Amino acid sequence: MFGRRRFALVVLLSLFSACLVTGPSGGSASQSAECVQLSLYADEIQAAGEQIDAQEAGRPDMDHIETWTEADFDQTLAFYDQLLITVQGIEPPPIAAEFHQVYIEGILLAQEMFATMRTEGPFAMLGYMEPLAELNQQIFDASLALEETCGLAIFDHDFDGEPEVGEGVGSDSATPSAVEDPAAESSRTDPIPVGTAAALDDTWELTVLSVTPDANEALLAYDPSNTAPAEGLQYFMVRVKVTNIGAREERFSNWRLTMEDPSGRIYAPFIDYCGFTPDELPIDTLAPGESAEGNVCWAIPAPEAASTAALVIYDGDAFESERVYFSLDAAVELATGESPGDGFADAIGSAGEGAVSGFGTPEASDDE
Repeated sequence: MFGRRRFALVVLLSLFSACLVTGPSGGSASQSAECVQLSLYADEIQAAGEQIDAQEAGRPDMDHIETWTEADFDQTLAFYDQLLITVQGIEPPPIAAEFHQVYIEGILLAQEMFATMRTEGPFAMLGYMEPLAELNQQIFDASLALEETCGLAIFDHDFDGEPEVGEGVGSDSATPSAVEDPAAESSRTDPIPVGTAAALDDTWELTVLSVTPDANEALLAYDPSNTAPAEGLQYFMVRVKVTNIGAREERFSNWRLTMEDPSGRIYAPFIDYCGFTPDELPIDTLAPGESAEGNVCWAIPAPEAASTAALVIYDGDAFESERVYFSLDAAVELATGESPGDGFADAIGSAGEGAVSGFGTPEASDDE
């Protein structure tokens, strides 16, 4: 039911914003006493959500957690302390008891996660992704049950900017090709070909533009602070294009893109990172219909990099049943007479020293 599987941390934060419970679509949908109580409860949660949104601008940037200081984590933990006090001060009616309990469990889990990350580093969040996804599903299921009972629009299930009763149908602004895209039928053994656009979900469309299996030289030439990959590893670069096919402005993080080899081992840019990347995929806010393109890099075993036909990438935020697999077969490009390294050579030639964006860059950290 939840079509847009974001990175679990981002999903968690979205639960506690005003778009979670934006209030009922109309109390007249049901005149029962429990539904009247639910309507009043939704109003209280909405007010709490608006208060949270008002404070959001002052919170540390969630897209650059790797740059957070202890003070940033302390600020975030204090925010969740206040949020917990606010939510615990709201008395749910019996009909919303389950919904409210999951809501509180999510806040408590967020506090635990940020406290762990403060001491152990940002990668500690990985251990919380599955529990967060499970809580996310529970709160969606609980809200659906309430909507069904009372006919109130409690949650924006399809993320089209408006709450609706039930799961919704998604954004009308999405292009027909995105809605009907055959990517839903892709598989690990039959991935989307290089050069073919396909919808990752109802918000983003992805195209693998080119593949550079051996990008060691490109990385080392790009920035003097970059170091050679560890013994047995190789920098593997992929140029992609992302397009916002949703209904509102969004930012796409290359953290979402996961590579998988034939053995089932997975590689994530924020763990198996390469260093400063030439013309890295930006995380600029994109309006509906806007696109961005850039490079993503993983450090992977050299033998795996040599066999690109067996490598794929997919949205690491998606549940396994919803994954859309994209081929990284460099031979497809070579067959057309194009070199998969041309894009990187152009990027290195045109980018100024240090003029990079995305994960781990000083400019991104300072600007944010």
